[in-house]
Parts: sequence; C-alpha cells; structure tokens
Amino acid sequence: MGSDPDNAHAPKWCHMGSLLASCRVHGSISIGMQAAEHRLKLEPSCAATHVQLANLYGSIGCWDDVARVRKVMKERGLKTNIGCSWIEVGNKVYTFTAENRSKSQSHMDHKYDVLIDGLDWDDPEHIS
Repeated sequence: MGSDPDNAHAPKWCHMGSLLASCRVHGSISIGMQAAEHRLKLEPSCAATHVQLANLYGSIGCWDDVARVRKVMKERGLKTNIGCSWIEVGNKVYTFTAENRSKSQSHMDHKYDVLIDGLDWDDPEHIS
C-alpha cells in the first residue's frame, strides 16, 4: 500500500464502503455513523462516504440529516461514480450502468431479449 503521503490512510479505509453498508444492513447504525463521520474528517472529499452516511441517516428516518449531508455534497461539488455491471453472452460483453434507468422501457426490453436469445438454456422449459 506504499508510502505515498497522499494515500496515507488508504490501507486503513479500503473497505469502508463495505463496512458502512454492512452497518446499515445489520442495524449497527450508530457504529456506521461514527465510522463515516470519522472518515469524513480524514477524507472530506469522499463522495461515497457522504452517500453511505446519508443512507445510514435515512435508514433510521433522520431526513434532516440526510438533507444536510446531501447539501454538503452539492456545495462541495461532490459526485459519485456511475455504477457499472457487465455480462458476457457468447463472445459479446453487455454493460449496464446506473444511468440506464432513464432509458425507455422498450430499450431495456430489447437488451433483455438480446441477452435471453444469447443464453444456452439446459432446461427444456426455456427453449422456444
């Protein structure tokens, strides 16, 4: 994890996103909020930690705190990276990003049909 002074905290915090999500899922909200607040003191420009903190607040109905965290993100110009998944069918790779939600239903139906047509089903129920 090197000796790069700009990355001094990276080894300690490399799994923070998983920790914060686990805290929310398993109901350890106060631990997650403390960890997120501490990380933001060390890395105030980490958009992902802001989002996780807002999600933790939202999970317990603290909507004023959610709004506060989102406002800070907006004021600082913090944005998260678009999530991306991919699947390979045959020799072709299909990507899906978070921004695909805004695409028309017919566009997504077409992608679904292309993927289904490319699958090799072993189950006779799935053969056309």
